[in-house]
Amino acid sequence: MFPPFFLLLSPLLQAVPPPPDLPHQSEAVELLHRAAKLQNSARNSAPVTGFHLSLNIRERNQSRNDFDLELNFDAQGERIRIVVEDANRGTRLAKGFDGKAYWLKEPKKPILFLDGREFSQDRDAIEQAIEFSNHLLLLLDFKHLPKACEELSLIHSDEGKWIRGFLPLQGQKSYFFLLLNPKTLLADKLRIGVPARNEDGGTLLKEGKLVFSQLTEYELLHYRSFAGLQAPQVIREFLLLPEPIQKTSTEVDPNLRHPSRIVEVHNLNWQKKPNTSPPKTTD
Repeated sequence: MFPPFFLLLSPLLQAVPPPPDLPHQSEAVELLHRAAKLQNSARNSAPVTGFHLSLNIRERNQSRNDFDLELNFDAQGERIRIVVEDANRGTRLAKGFDGKAYWLKEPKKPILFLDGREFSQDRDAIEQAIEFSNHLLLLLDFKHLPKACEELSLIHSDEGKWIRGFLPLQGQKSYFFLLLNPKTLLADKLRIGVPARNEDGGTLLKEGKLVFSQLTEYELLHYRSFAGLQAPQVIREFLLLPEPIQKTSTEVDPNLRHPSRIVEVHNLNWQKKPNTSPPKTTD
C-alpha cells in the first residue's frame, strides 16, 4: 500500500474564531510576483500545471521505509499516476486516479479498480498524494499562489519574510506559511496547518492562540535548474505537534518538530504533459 503523505493529529481545545488580520497584503503579492520571475527563467514559460517526478523517499516515522517513486500529476482534473518500487521488498506497484476512477496495477495482473469499501485506504493514499502534488505545484510556480490563496499577508521574523495565507484543503480554509530566502527569493520552508474546529465549526483558540489539528513543515534544500525552473533536490518533511501558536507568528518549538520523511528529487519534467493513464494490462 502506498504510504500516506500526512499524519493527521487530533484537535484540541474549544474557543472562538480569531479576528481578521491582514498586514502587508499588497506587499506580499508584490513579493510573490518578484519571486515568480526569478523562479523560472525559461523563455515564454506558461504556468506549471503538471509534472513528472522521479524521486526517492525515505520514511522516518514508524514504518522507516525507503522506496523509489515516479509521480505523474496533471492538475487539470487532478489526475495522478504513482509508480512505487521497493527494492528491499522486490515489489513494484502502480496506482492512481484517471479523472473518473481510482485504479491499481500490479505486474502481470489486470487493472484493479478501487471502487469497493475494502479499498478505502488505497483511495485515501491516492487522495493524499494528490494533495501533496497540489502543495508541490504551488512551490514549483509561485504564480499560482495569489490565485489559489486567500488573504495573503507578510510576516517579518528573524529568519526572513514569511508569506501567510489560506488554502482550501480538506474542505476548509487552511493556513500556509512560506519562508522566502532573502537573497534568492526561493522558498526555504513551507508550513501548512489545518486549524482545529469546535462543535459549531469555528476555529479553536487556546489563550488567544490557534490550535491546529494538522501541522506539516517542508524544508526545501539544494536547488537546481530543471529546464529553467528552479526546484529543490531535497525536501525534508516534519510533523509538528499541534501546540497552540500565534496566528501572526511563525515561531514553533523545535522540540515539537518530528522528522517524517526525506524526499530526494532525481528528475523533474514540467514542460511535457504528464502521463497519468493506467499502465497497459500486459505490463
